[in-house]
Amino acid sequence: VWYDYDLKSCYPSCMSLIGIPQWDEVSHISEDWWKDPDRPFKPIDLTFVQVDFTFPPSVRFPCLPVRTDHGIIFPRKGISLTHISEVLLAKRLGCELKFLDGRHVPQNRDGYESYKDGYRKRTFQSFLIDCIQKRESYPKGSQENFFWKEIANSSYGKLAQGLRERRIYSVEEDDMQNLPTSKITNPVFASFITGFARGVLSEIMNNLPKDKIVFSVTTDGFLTNCSEEELEESAKGQLSRYYKDSRHKLVGDDSILEIKHIIGQPLGWRPRGQSKLVEGR
Repeated sequence: VWYDYDLKSCYPSCMSLIGIPQWDEVSHISEDWWKDPDRPFKPIDLTFVQVDFTFPPSVRFPCLPVRTDHGIIFPRKGISLTHISEVLLAKRLGCELKFLDGRHVPQNRDGYESYKDGYRKRTFQSFLIDCIQKRESYPKGSQENFFWKEIANSSYGKLAQGLRERRIYSVEEDDMQNLPTSKITNPVFASFITGFARGVLSEIMNNLPKDKIVFSVTTDGFLTNCSEEELEESAKGQLSRYYKDSRHKLVGDDSILEIKHIIGQPLGWRPRGQSKLVEGR
């Protein structure tokens, strides 16, 4: 039996972890700073590093991304430029790391805003809670319910819009045009969200029982023959705890995974190209 698990509200949950960045205090990370035990990095820091890495053979699912001409791959060794959450996970998995470069953006995540009493100092949290409350005020399946869900989920897309060249069809011009940046395009926020989401999935997959298989992984979910009980045990790592805390603050529920489909036998030919050969139970 194969289960298709997804992280619940992946992009909004990751977005709500971001504090108030101190853009004037962006700093370069030196090797001495990287090795300084008095500067411990946290998975929710706005820290991005480049490392030369080698995973031991015992790690089934290497978690450091490497961009290629054919998309992102996750090899056992190479050079990766990514968010600190994935690097810290790699370190816990026994990966050999050599620091090459990095940047750190301080952020304020504690306390309460005086003009918004009751909300913590997070860039997107109050906005997302407002979207969720408005969505829940309408019946499920209604146009209004879908509208507020779309507003929350598409916010990530606006943060990443225009960061890579993408051509879209313009109805007004009746021609293909390059998609420009949006008013809120932000590479730091976009990189944090995608990196942290990948990190949570990688952590869970590396905690799965060794006799279980991961068939495919796509963005915020994966297809596996792992049971719900085994998955719940696997989702108790450090990154999963941050994700659960975000979910609790957003919706009052700290469950982080949901089953999208159950099938008896899959057929796959690419990450987003899959079909079922046998129905699930």
